[in-house]
Amino acid sequence: MPDRSFTSKRNDQPIGLMALIQELDLPVRRPTVRSWTKSGARKTIITSDAIKEYYPPVYAPSGIIGNLKFALRYEPIDLSVYDALFGVLDAKLLEAWIRQEPTGTHFRRAWFLYEALTGKLLDADDVSRTGYINILDPKLHVTGPVRRVRRQRVNNNLLGDNTYCPLIRRTDALKHAMASGLDLEAKSLVESCEPTILARAVHYLYTKETKSSFAIEGEVPSAKRIERFVAALTKATKFDTSDPDAFIRLQNDIVDPRYAATGWRTVQSFVGETMSDFREHLHFVFPKPDDLTDLMNGWMRMIANLRDSKIDPVSGLFLYIHSKTATGESTAFLYIKS
Repeated sequence: MPDRSFTSKRNDQPIGLMALIQELDLPVRRPTVRSWTKSGARKTIITSDAIKEYYPPVYAPSGIIGNLKFALRYEPIDLSVYDALFGVLDAKLLEAWIRQEPTGTHFRRAWFLYEALTGKLLDADDVSRTGYINILDPKLHVTGPVRRVRRQRVNNNLLGDNTYCPLIRRTDALKHAMASGLDLEAKSLVESCEPTILARAVHYLYTKETKSSFAIEGEVPSAKRIERFVAALTKATKFDTSDPDAFIRLQNDIVDPRYAATGWRTVQSFVGETMSDFREHLHFVFPKPDDLTDLMNGWMRMIANLRDSKIDPVSGLFLYIHSKTATGESTAFLYIKS
């Protein structure tokens, strides 16, 4: 049965993605941005785990397509919800929508997302000659380079593809950080520093980062392991993110020889803690070993797509797949050079 807990004690009615999750009983986490109708003026309430958007009743959409259209018009994209939605949605509903609005903005985005996420084609002809529209709203999301898709006449500005695609919302805090010019300040500081002093500072920071990385894993590394890790960090700018073997070599360069590996990890990893009653409390479960090849290939394609992009370094695009190779010790790496 649908989870009625989405409706609050004040009888606020969920709309958009929240309504679709409830109506179709989608097995997904709630989106960060959640929309409701409520008597009174339009307002936003920000809590520790959600942004609640309240709309006057006049905004209330009707039916599945109505809520989908509302979500595409007013809410940030949440691919996990759309993936679950299109997995159960009758394609004929979308095809009927296409016939009603052959050049409509919102249906073209839904159409693209449906075919991209499901790998299935809707029974519809390519959109006739008209202007191109963005999949992600640049006002709501950090976007990638535009790839034009002729079928729906859309600008695919997603960061990745259907195998691996992070989303970054443009929150007020993030927009403020982007506007602060930290990258230019750092560049100016580096250029004004004497090379010898800069080299000493860099080595110190590499060593400190190395010790912090091992501390996270609860380890006390030997002097030789610290030296190998620092050496690996100094080569970061030359690391080939398109070569799977480069990741394996990196892993083997910095771990104990007992844990040398030949491929992506083959055991399940998680982050958790043992409680006082000896129960395990899990904070995060990493991707299954069987999924790692597709995830890493998708990650590498994304890196290639974004390599020459103008994404701000403070946008938070530091992406992590726990790709521990074989068994034993893990390596936290994988970042996008902005």
